[in-house]
Amino acid sequence: MVNSKCMPCLLYALEACPVNKTQLKSFEFTINRTLMKIFQTTSLDIIKECKIWFNVADVSVSIGERKKRFLAKYSGTENELCKVFAQYDD
Repeated sequence: MVNSKCMPCLLYALEACPVNKTQLKSFEFTINRTLMKIFQTTSLDIIKECKIWFNVADVSVSIGERKKRFLAKYSGTENELCKVFAQYDD
């Protein structure tokens, strides 16, 4: 449920935006609090285990993967302007 419903909404269009460490922590906090409510716990150790067992990736990893896919599509376009901007973003 978290991977299919929450993560796409939370991470919508972040692959095209610069995200700093404070924002990453805020997104991670949101996911952790959601899992805490679902599993009725306040222990981060339990939440870390739940993330492993239910294959919920860290937000920074998810954003990195989404950004790689976005840039691959963006630089693969026939539009020359997009190719130039994709080179600067690497």
